[in-house]
Amino acid sequence: MSFNLAVVLRESRNAHPDKPLCYIADQTFSYAEVDEISGRIAASLRNLGVRRGDRVAVQLPNLPQFLFAYFGILKAGAVMVPLNPLLRAPETRYALADSDSRLLITFETSADKAAKGAAKIEGLSVYVVNLSADNQRPEGTKSFDELYLAYNTGDIEPTNADDTAVIIYTSGTIGKLKAARLTHYQLYADCTAIGQRFGFGAEDVSMAVLPMFHVIGLSSVLNVAVRFGATLVLVPPFDAQTVIDELARHRCTIFSGVPTMYGTLLKSDAEGRDLSALRVAVSAGADISGDVIRAFEEKFPGVVIHDGQGMLDKVSTAPSAISASLHRIRDALTPERISRYCVATAIFLLLISVMPWRWQKYFSGQLDWIVLAKAGLLISAVLVVLWAKSRVAHSGRSTNTVMASALLLAALYLGVSVMGGFLFGDFKSSVQLSIRALLVGFVVLVSIELVEPMVAIRTLSRVLATVAIWCGVTGSMDSDVYPARLIGNFPPTTPNEVAFLAAVPIIYFVWRTVNVDMSFVRILAMVPLGVIIALSQSRTTGASVAVIVLFLIIRGTRHVRLRLSMTTAAVIYLLFSVTFTDAIQHFGTRGGTSSIESAGSRMIAWNAVLDMDRSPMQTLLGEGLAGKSIPVTGQFWTTQIFDSSWFSAFVQAGLIGVVLLIALVIYAATQALRNARPANDLLLALVVFVVFRSIFESGLLDASMSFLAFMVISMCAATQAYAESSQAGITFRPGSEPIALPRTTPTYPG
Repeated sequence: MSFNLAVVLRESRNAHPDKPLCYIADQTFSYAEVDEISGRIAASLRNLGVRRGDRVAVQLPNLPQFLFAYFGILKAGAVMVPLNPLLRAPETRYALADSDSRLLITFETSADKAAKGAAKIEGLSVYVVNLSADNQRPEGTKSFDELYLAYNTGDIEPTNADDTAVIIYTSGTIGKLKAARLTHYQLYADCTAIGQRFGFGAEDVSMAVLPMFHVIGLSSVLNVAVRFGATLVLVPPFDAQTVIDELARHRCTIFSGVPTMYGTLLKSDAEGRDLSALRVAVSAGADISGDVIRAFEEKFPGVVIHDGQGMLDKVSTAPSAISASLHRIRDALTPERISRYCVATAIFLLLISVMPWRWQKYFSGQLDWIVLAKAGLLISAVLVVLWAKSRVAHSGRSTNTVMASALLLAALYLGVSVMGGFLFGDFKSSVQLSIRALLVGFVVLVSIELVEPMVAIRTLSRVLATVAIWCGVTGSMDSDVYPARLIGNFPPTTPNEVAFLAAVPIIYFVWRTVNVDMSFVRILAMVPLGVIIALSQSRTTGASVAVIVLFLIIRGTRHVRLRLSMTTAAVIYLLFSVTFTDAIQHFGTRGGTSSIESAGSRMIAWNAVLDMDRSPMQTLLGEGLAGKSIPVTGQFWTTQIFDSSWFSAFVQAGLIGVVLLIALVIYAATQALRNARPANDLLLALVVFVVFRSIFESGLLDASMSFLAFMVISMCAATQAYAESSQAGITFRPGSEPIALPRTTPTYPG
């Protein structure tokens, strides 16, 4: 059967040629204009030798040029290969070579990387879309405007219904791009089914904020709108306030987004904006929480959220409407839910396996029931995520791209420590401890492949909160070693570790409350967690959590005056407390049960580390992970633990280990900052907390709770940043300068 998907544009153009097909900023393009310009591009492609079945790659954000190129390629009978503008040169080269693309259309901000990626591919031409006035582009590339100059014959190349129309590239479990082929009929059937499900019509206005180089933005947004003669509002990057403004400005009736977008929109200022036209909201890409649905439907009355969680590397199927009251009802366990349950189980098993389980006694190669039990828990966690991964792969679900640089740096650190253990320390114990830490990192990596990064952070917080409350309920405050401080009894947990268990969830819960949605259960859970930190009397954790919580509350406050007032009040309170009360002294002495100078006992161990006699090679490589304490002199005790991850790193992995630890911290902080707000606030807050705590506590690069949390945070920050970058493009605001695009039919030369 002969069928070309480009006929949907032609049919809608014939039905209403002057109707707007898309808006962007202050510009409008009608169906007739898009049909004309795409026809010229099709003719140009034919003149360049592009024939039926040839591949043309398009690397553009949500711009009108994307529509021109898309329908031009289809009209020419060629196959479109949409690519993320944020791909690096090697990734672009792989996609171009793998798809055997004849031509690449890229954007000015990605032109340099694209040109490098295409440089070694013989016969490949690169065309650049320029919006800036200087019209700069890499040497050897051509202007996209040249493709407007051919004469539009109006022809649509005949293709078969089962011919490939689009090749979508998605990331696999190890980051390698994988191709998914979509036929003309698949795309037509998909957009028809979705449009009929939502009652799409020519009067609808749909917002296109999901990137159109992904299948959901392409098939479920762009194709649906054109198929039913509707209008698109193009928003290149997601910005909550811009989305609200554009929804009101163009009286949008349809909005499609991912769950994180809905959470962010809940915090946006919609006051004074008429959003009464909005009738349908579609959530895709992941499972959306019932709390977000309820809050969104309350904030925007008349809107029904359709949960369309699906697979990004497959043609999306028509979502079904699920109201807030019915959201929790599921007919069966989906791969998404199986993954979440398995990840929660795996993180719980990891946490229990890295907890100490004995007082002030460290692993030195012994084999007893505790060592065997912890090994069994760790292996169980590995098996759980591997089973979930096989189940998800079997179901066809796409997994998330995860940045493994954090695990690589940790592996290098552990490798250096093993070398040091072989030369100067306990080699056997160092190897075993390094393997445990690597397995923890591996389970975290696979877990983040199974679920969205923010879901992994949420799961970690819930697991830590559960164990913290358990320690609070079953613990005691009558220990001889830690008088008047809360300790965990089963399993044995020091006050500082108990405080850490409660601190990470509090940071996450506060961030989510001020930035996403309110939850009575979450707020209620923060009360015992705060009490646990107070009872543990952990000065480092208590002070850092207080500052971070204040930072998150201020950052989450939208009103500038209120934010300034809160900051001023906090500074005044701190100055008053220092000047006129003994609150700081009371906090520092743990209510009189300790002395501020007791914190200086750490300096004894740190000075001993610096004064150690060691060879140059031992200074470089350390002596292995088995080294947990150091002999001290001049005290009534003979040995002392390091009480610092940084001094531990120096002893266990030498100067090379310290450099690797610095690199890992910089990497985690950089990835956190790459994220958009409000996610970057949370991720940076968690990184700062864990790293600040590591100055006074050991275990940041060991099989410990700190290491588990740090791996989750750093990998999630990288993965979330990569996911958000897929929506990156150009930034615009309504009322900005018009984008230089052809508004009239160009004159054909000769």
